[in-house]
Amino acid sequence: MKPKIFGHGETSKPSSGYTSQDIIGDLENLMAALGWENAHILGHSWSAKVAAIWATQNPKRFRSLILVDPFFIGKIPPIFKLTFPLLYRVLPLINIWTKLPKDSQC
Repeated sequence: MKPKIFGHGETSKPSSGYTSQDIIGDLENLMAALGWENAHILGHSWSAKVAAIWATQNPKRFRSLILVDPFFIGKIPPIFKLTFPLLYRVLPLINIWTKLPKDSQC
């Protein structure tokens, strides 16, 4: 299963709910709804950071953990406060230029 994180890809973009704790809560609720006590977890980029934090808080949920290209697990460097907003405005243009398939088409 590949749950989507709000604000990434083609998901909705709510005005809140982006903290690691918010996302961990969503994942805990998803596992509870599925009746899963634990699972093999793979996190990439931002979700790898969230998975690492989640594993320290609730290790019993994890049969195994794979982190792929984890985002800063500690404090984000201050320069990113300037560059991230610019990056997120440019990303849609990259998709137009490269004509990448949408998640649903993969």
